[in-house]
Amino acid sequence: MWKKLLWVAWLLAPLTSAGPPQVLKLVTLDYPPMTVVQGDKLSGIVYDAVGLVFARAGYAHQVELVPWKRAMALVETGTVSCVFPMTRTSEREARFSWVGPFLTGAHVLVALESNPIQLTNPAQARNYRIGVLAGSAVEQTLKTMGLPYFGDPKSENNMRKLSEGMLDLWAVHDVVAQYESRDLHVPIKQLLKLATVETYLGCRLDTASDVLNALQNQLDKLKQQGELTVLQQQYLSTMSSK
Repeated sequence: MWKKLLWVAWLLAPLTSAGPPQVLKLVTLDYPPMTVVQGDKLSGIVYDAVGLVFARAGYAHQVELVPWKRAMALVETGTVSCVFPMTRTSEREARFSWVGPFLTGAHVLVALESNPIQLTNPAQARNYRIGVLAGSAVEQTLKTMGLPYFGDPKSENNMRKLSEGMLDLWAVHDVVAQYESRDLHVPIKQLLKLATVETYLGCRLDTASDVLNALQNQLDKLKQQGELTVLQQQYLSTMSSK
């Protein structure tokens, strides 16, 4: 079931210096290792880091798991406060307020290790079947490059389709591809890097500046103290050991 409501960091702290206690509502998707869903439990590099940042900034929050296209729509319509993990792009820049980056990586094209496909530039991918997460920044990258693709609301479906021969290529964040490959024991190879990207928490445009500043300050401290690096290594180490 997509819609799972999980209550976290219930600190009963106000969002501003005055007014009753409030809770920031966040949305995310199953996108390991950034957000990992195991039954009713959520974890992951970005999920855990977001939890630490909110807790240390003193803000209560709740997280709901929803499909990606809906997640962004909920933030832009003001239904919820923030969405993660979100790639910060020029197309999205003016639509959200930003806290981050939590992770730096790349949008890549991957294929099964056994597939003889070789690419030296994006144009060569036009004749292949490309899968991508619907509504994602990777999808926007493909659109910008004029590459045809098949969108799917669930990231893991693209790995399954790739392994079953229903797709030739998968356009995806490199860390996600590595994690899914090792988790599902499907050997893949990276053929082409499409873009360098950074992962953020994207919030409503009317989010109070003191809230954004407090969250950013706590994230900066996580980085300065090396905690974010340790957190990333824990998940990437787990990934590489599978």
